[in-house]
Amino acid sequence: MGITYKVQSSLRRILPESVRPYKTILLKWMLFGGLVRVLLMPIFASGDLLSISSWSFFLKVNHQLILSNDSPFIFYLQTFMYTIFGPLLPSRVFSDILSNTVYTPVGLSSLFRISSPGILAFITVSKIPYLFFDFATALLLLHLVNDGRKAVQAFKLWILSPVSLFVSYAIGQYDIIAVFFVMLALYFFAKNKTILAMLSLSVSSAIKMFGIFLIPPMILIIIKRSTNARAKAKILLLLLAIGSLPFILTQISLAVTPKVYESVNAALPHNDEFNGYFGKTFYSRGVPQPPFLQGLFTIALNYSTSLKTYILLGDVIYIFFLVYGLLLLTIIWQDNWPLEKVWKAFLVIFLAYYAVALFLPQWFLWAQPLLVLLVLKERRFLKLYLISLPLFFVYTWYWNQSLTSNLLAPAFNQAYFWPGPIDLMNNIGLPGIQVVNVFRSLLSAVCIFIAVVIAMSGARANLPRISFWRVEEEDKKE
Repeated sequence: MGITYKVQSSLRRILPESVRPYKTILLKWMLFGGLVRVLLMPIFASGDLLSISSWSFFLKVNHQLILSNDSPFIFYLQTFMYTIFGPLLPSRVFSDILSNTVYTPVGLSSLFRISSPGILAFITVSKIPYLFFDFATALLLLHLVNDGRKAVQAFKLWILSPVSLFVSYAIGQYDIIAVFFVMLALYFFAKNKTILAMLSLSVSSAIKMFGIFLIPPMILIIIKRSTNARAKAKILLLLLAIGSLPFILTQISLAVTPKVYESVNAALPHNDEFNGYFGKTFYSRGVPQPPFLQGLFTIALNYSTSLKTYILLGDVIYIFFLVYGLLLLTIIWQDNWPLEKVWKAFLVIFLAYYAVALFLPQWFLWAQPLLVLLVLKERRFLKLYLISLPLFFVYTWYWNQSLTSNLLAPAFNQAYFWPGPIDLMNNIGLPGIQVVNVFRSLLSAVCIFIAVVIAMSGARANLPRISFWRVEEEDKKE
C-alpha cells in the first residue's frame, strides 16, 4: 500500500492537470505495460542487439571502441549498464570477442553467443534503458494531448503498440531513445522553448542519424517566427550551430576514445560485410569513408526509389528527396505553424520515406507516437493505423529468419535453425518474396494515403472557402 501511494504521489507531480483525475487508470496501465515488457525482455534478441552488446562489453573491458554505423552513444550507455550490473553478468558470454575471434560472415557470431550461459542476463540488462525512454515517451504523449480523456487513450495506444514492443523488446534496437527526444522536441516547441526543441532534435539525430531529416524543417519553422531579416540571420546561425552538434559530438567522442584496429577481410566482396581497416584506411560497407557519413548516404540515397532521367548520364531524381523538398517549400510558403502542423509535417516525412524507400523495421517506430497523436486528433485515421500494423509485420519478413524465428534463439537455441516465413511459403509453392512485395506495396499505399490526406487537410485550412465563384470571406466583409 505504501509503495502504491508513493507511485501515485509521484504521478500527481509529473502528470499534466488534465489527466490527474485518471491517475489510477494510468497507474494500472503503466503496471500492465511494464509487466508485458519485462516478460519480453529476456526472451527475444536479434543479431543486432547481440553485436551491440558484444561491442559495448568490449569497450567496458578493453576501453576501446569498435567503429560501426551505430552511434557511439549506445556503446557508452550499454557500457554504463554493464558496469552497474557487472557482478550479475558472466564475461564468458562474449569470450569470443575478447579473444579477437573473427567470424566470416559476421552473422556466425550470433550462433556462438546465443548458446552461452548468461546470455539472457545480458539481453535483459541491455534493454533496461529502453524501459525508461519508453514510458517517458508515453508521459510526453499525455502532455501533448490537451483533452484529458483523449490523452489517456493516447497513453493506452502507446502501451499496447505492437511496433514499440517488437522494436524495443523483440529486436532489441534502441530507436526508442531517439524517438523520445523527437517527442521532447515537440513538447518544448509547445512550450515556446524553441532552442531546447532544436537541441532535442540534435540529440535525437546524434543517437540515430534518421532524425537529421527533422532538423531543416524545424529550423525553417522557427525562423518564420522572427519578424525581421537581422533577427532571422541571427537565429539561423544559432540553429545551424545547434543542428551541427550531432556530427561534432560524434567526431569528438571518436577522437577521445581509443579505437580498435580491426582489419577488414580483403577476400570479401565490397559489400555490407566489408568493414574495418585496410592499411590505414577504414572501410564502412565497402566504401572508404567514416561510418557516420556512409550510414547517412546509405539510408538517404541507396535505399530510396529513384528515377533516372537519361541512361547515359548519372542524373537521378530521388523520390524521397522530391517529397522532402516539396515539404520544405510548403514550410517556406506558409506562415502559421502551430504544434499540430509541426508534428504532422514530421509524420509526413516518415510516411514518405516508408512509402518509397527500403527501411529497416526499427525505423517504423519513429512514426508510431505521431500516428497516435493523429488518431486521437481525427478518429477516422484509426482504421488506417490498424491496417498498417499487420502490413508492417509482413514487411519484416524480408529478413526471413533474422526477424522472426531467430529472435527466440537466446531462450530456445534450436530456434536459430527454424525456417523463416519466406522459407515456409517457398516450401508450399508460393513465391515468398513476391507475396511479401504485394503486402509491402499495400503498406506504401497506406503511408501515401495518410500523407496525402494530411497534406490536403492542411491545404484546405490555408485556403479561403469558395462559393458561387466568390470568396466567402470577402462577402462577409461587404
